[in-house]
Amino acid sequence: MRRLQLGFILVGVAFFMPACGKFGGGGRPDSEYLMLPRYDLKTVDPAAANDWTTAHILGYVYPSIGESAEIQSRGFKTFFVNATLGEFSNSTPVTADDLKFSIERTLSPNVRSSLGSSFTLQIKGAKEYAAGKTPDIAGIRPGRRGGIVIELNEPDQSFAAKLRNRCFAVLNSKLVSKTEPILDGKRGYGIGPYVFKTIAPPNEWVIESIDKLATRRFRYIQDPANRLNYYKANQADYAMFAAHDRGIVQRRALHLEFR
Repeated sequence: MRRLQLGFILVGVAFFMPACGKFGGGGRPDSEYLMLPRYDLKTVDPAAANDWTTAHILGYVYPSIGESAEIQSRGFKTFFVNATLGEFSNSTPVTADDLKFSIERTLSPNVRSSLGSSFTLQIKGAKEYAAGKTPDIAGIRPGRRGGIVIELNEPDQSFAAKLRNRCFAVLNSKLVSKTEPILDGKRGYGIGPYVFKTIAPPNEWVIESIDKLATRRFRYIQDPANRLNYYKANQADYAMFAAHDRGIVQRRALHLEFR
């Protein structure tokens, strides 16, 4: 048996918990971190997230299975997933049924999880489940410590990494529909330390920590010159530009760790 992952640190450039100290700018409190992304938020359903900006924003609310679990493998065909985050944001315990539900949900045509459905079809019995021939994916069964065991059709050394994709967010099966997309961001949907406070696409979205000690504001400004002006005027902590343009600039780091 080979250990593939221990714990979770969200991968991405410059996304770390706010450092102490005030950086001025429009009377923003120390607890608020304003990010100016290059694109708007496309969906609030993690399974349907197909672009970097959307996946990053949703990552605070919906960590994925691979990001929040200890994963071991036997021959890269059998994967043992043991959840290390014990509860959702409303304190409801995470169960093996929730992990199984989160994977099966990616095969719902209404959810439109293109990446999820592609990765999920590697699992034994997933094609039969997607075709409506079986009530469950045969290749997913309960494991130890509230986890699950996943059996693939063929060995895949990259499967553990695929489970870190945002499409495999850990969702609360008691609150989220398996067949319909998520359209809001209520407390208890995900296991992340943040919940949506306001959703106002395409221009601005605000998430706040469960204990309300930190706020993340994402404001989409289409003109890159305006994004840079906001940043230079000390109105933002982070501004994102095209790689061939000015790259990414930041005033303070934003660290996120779910442990």
